[in-house]
Amino acid sequence: MAAPDFPASPTIGQTYTASSGVIYTWDGAVWSTSAGVAAAYWTDTGTALTPTNAGRMLQLPGDTTSGAQELLGPTTGTARTRIQHHPTVNSQMVFGLNRNWVGGNILDDSTKPAWAIRFAVDATDNFVIQRTAPGTTSPSIFLAIDGVGKTTCTLADGTVNRAMLAAGAATAPSVPSGSIPASFTTTVYDNWVTVTTNSITTRGGLVVIVVQGLTYNSISSGQINLHQRLLRDGASITLGSVQPGNRFGITGIIPIPGTTFVDQPAAGAHTYTYQVYQGTGASSSITAFGGTNNLFYAFEIS
Repeated sequence: MAAPDFPASPTIGQTYTASSGVIYTWDGAVWSTSAGVAAAYWTDTGTALTPTNAGRMLQLPGDTTSGAQELLGPTTGTARTRIQHHPTVNSQMVFGLNRNWVGGNILDDSTKPAWAIRFAVDATDNFVIQRTAPGTTSPSIFLAIDGVGKTTCTLADGTVNRAMLAAGAATAPSVPSGSIPASFTTTVYDNWVTVTTNSITTRGGLVVIVVQGLTYNSISSGQINLHQRLLRDGASITLGSVQPGNRFGITGIIPIPGTTFVDQPAAGAHTYTYQVYQGTGASSSITAFGGTNNLFYAFEIS
């Protein structure tokens, strides 16, 4: 509906009929009407307000100084519902309860939490669900969907089962890179020697550690025992005080069998240390293969 186009130089008592049919009278200071502005644009049935031109789109610009805010429900006191467009970042909108997004995220009722959904079509390009704890002004994001459909959220423990996973779906962190140093060599006897370390952050599931890439080198045929062990955060995980071992008694270069360890540490960051031990009885050394065959991987599988 067009705005009234009042005469430029009215006289007192002069009337003007707007396109809505409302008659205005100039009193020397303002144009006034006994019908009121509401009657020009709305019909009040007592139970509903209907626009005079019901086929028109309703536009509520709101208060641009506080984020084009529309309030729903109580205007004071208890938690209030708001629709807010950011006054400077106008490509973001928040629909929330008990929180003034543009006004510093202040809660209407600080004894209660606030919930909100935010839409962003700027560079952020996402949809998020937020919760603000009582007495705070920093919302936490509980769910986010980005512009390519990736969903980020925290699921309740035990809610994802095998049937819900696609074949071959990754259920643990990616395999961290790790290797035995190509320059490793030792001629130490009757003591444990550290070969290398690797760190991993786990969720409390089973961890598989794969080690491969050492050779036993001897210039005599004396027999010796050779053992391997794995430490997690400085403590052995290999069957208590027993370590997998081999007995060697031949001259030449012999590959030391690769070893796979299985561990189940508590959730968190851990450091695994791979060590070897060779007994006395031969003129021998332990060295790395070299190249890309020196593997030391640790990864969580459940």
